[in-house]
Amino acid sequence: SGRLKGLTPFALAVILGPPASILPSPRWSRVGRSAMAPLGMAWCCGEKGLDHTAFEALAMHSTDSGQATVVRSFALRNRASIAPFLVDPTAEEEAPLPEEETPKALSPEFQIAVSRRGLRPKLGLEIEPLGGKCLKIHKVNDGMVQDWNEAQTSQDFTVLPGHIILAVNGTEGDCLEMLRALGRGQELQLRISRDPDVARLSSKGSIHCNDEETSKDTETSNDKRNAVDSESTE
Repeated sequence: SGRLKGLTPFALAVILGPPASILPSPRWSRVGRSAMAPLGMAWCCGEKGLDHTAFEALAMHSTDSGQATVVRSFALRNRASIAPFLVDPTAEEEAPLPEEETPKALSPEFQIAVSRRGLRPKLGLEIEPLGGKCLKIHKVNDGMVQDWNEAQTSQDFTVLPGHIILAVNGTEGDCLEMLRALGRGQELQLRISRDPDVARLSSKGSIHCNDEETSKDTETSNDKRNAVDSESTE
C-alpha cells in the first residue's frame, strides 16, 4: 500500500515479519518465536525466557546457512530472583566467635594460714594500728607471708601492701590484742580485707584501744613496723 512506500527493508521486516525463507521449521516450534528471532528483533517484551524468568534467550542469525542458530546467552535480569539458588543449602553455618570472658571479681575478704614452724619463722609484715580496730599492711618482707604469696597461683589469696588485717586467730576489733596474737602464736590465721574503705569505716564507732596505748603502739610501728616478729614466743 501507499503507506509502505519509502520504508527501508529493515523497517518492512519489523512490520511484516521475517521472510518465509528464514522462518523456523516445525521442529523448532517448541522453542518459541522469541528464541528464533534475529538479533535486535527478538520479542522479549512480555514473553518468558527458556528456563527462568530471570534469564532472556537471544537468537543470533547465521550468515552462512541463513538459518537461525539459537544461542543461549543468558543475561541476568534480577539478582534477587536467583539469590536462593546461589546458596548451598548443605553448607554448615559458621559457629559464632566465643565471647571474651570477663575477669572474675575478687572477694573483698579472704583468709590465710601461716606457721612459724617453717624455715622462716618471722611474719615479715610492716604494719601499723589503724583506727584502733584493725592493722594496715604497709610492706611485705621476707618471711611467712611472703612464702605464702609465692605458693599462690592467683591473686585471690595474695597479701599485698594496703590490705587490712581484720582478725588474728579469731581476735578482732582490738588492735592491741591483734598485735599480741601476731607475736605469740605459732600458727596464725589472718582474716584480711583488700577493700581500702574498711580502714575508713573501722575508724568510726567505739575504739577498744585507749589513747595512750594506741599512741604508743603507733610510735613503735613507725620506728619498727615489724616489731611483732621480735617478740618472744610463749
